[in-house]
Formats: sequence, structure tokens, C-alpha cells
Amino acid sequence: MRLILSPAKLSAPFLAALAMVSASHAQTLIDATDPATIMEIARGFGSAVLERDEDGDPMITGRIDGVRYAIVFYGCTEAANCTAIQFLAAWTNPGNVTLEAINAWNLNRAFGRGYLDEQNDPILDYVINLDGGVTIRNLDDSFEWWRAIVAEFAEELDPEPHPE
Repeated sequence: MRLILSPAKLSAPFLAALAMVSASHAQTLIDATDPATIMEIARGFGSAVLERDEDGDPMITGRIDGVRYAIVFYGCTEAANCTAIQFLAAWTNPGNVTLEAINAWNLNRAFGRGYLDEQNDPILDYVINLDGGVTIRNLDDSFEWWRAIVAEFAEELDPEPHPE
């Protein structure tokens, strides 16, 4: 038996679903090709300044809840058209942040990777793929995650603030 659907039978649910899909696609997407917009979102969480790193790629430096951090841009072509961002925060190790503590942090967390640098100072990073774009709400939520991750890392590992 062939099923024949008339436009009248499809119209209400089909049009409602189509409207929802169309509305979701109509949202403005942000990607890593627009560092100025990312900086404006960062300013909603504290200070933020758009700069350039040693390779000429965009970089944002700022503070979130008093902690200095940077956002570096990756996958850039000729200092533009970047595809990802990486949040970074660094502290000074007063001697209590061990490799075992960093490993325990990484084992028990889905977001925010910790490691010790060459000077044995703790570093925290958080990578976000923005290739293809994300909504403003999504990126704002990523900043909320970063804020929470930074606070939890500092509270759990108790490093000293990195000197200016």
C-alpha cells in the first residue's frame, strides 16, 4: 500500500519543524576569524586586550576573577583566518604543585588540561575548536567554563599568582 501524504496533513507539524530549523540556522555564528568579537565577549568576564603574538597571530590577554590569562589563536593563515582558540593561565609553583597533583587533576577532569612547564610552574589550558563557527551563547558558555576551571584549578592546587 502506498502512503500518500497531502500538503494539508503535513503542513502544521512540518512547517513548525521547518521554522525551528530555519531559526536555529539564522543565529549569528562566531569563529576564530573574528578576534575583536571574541575580545568583546572576553570583556564581559573581566579585562581583555587584543594584541599580536610573536608570529603576528591574534592574541587576547586579560583577567578573569583576578587571574591573568591569554587566548591564543591557532590554525591561522598569514595571521588571519584562524580555526581554534586556546585559553592559557600560568601560576608560579611555590613547591606544592607536583606532577602527581597535575596528573590527578587531568585524570578527574574533562575540561582544562594542566601541566608543569620547564620551570616547574603550573599551566592550565582549554582548547576550543571554532572552525565553522559557534553561537554567541556557546562561546559565552565556554568562557563560563573557563572561569570555573580556573577557579577550581587555583583552589585545588593552590599555586601562587604569576608575577606581572
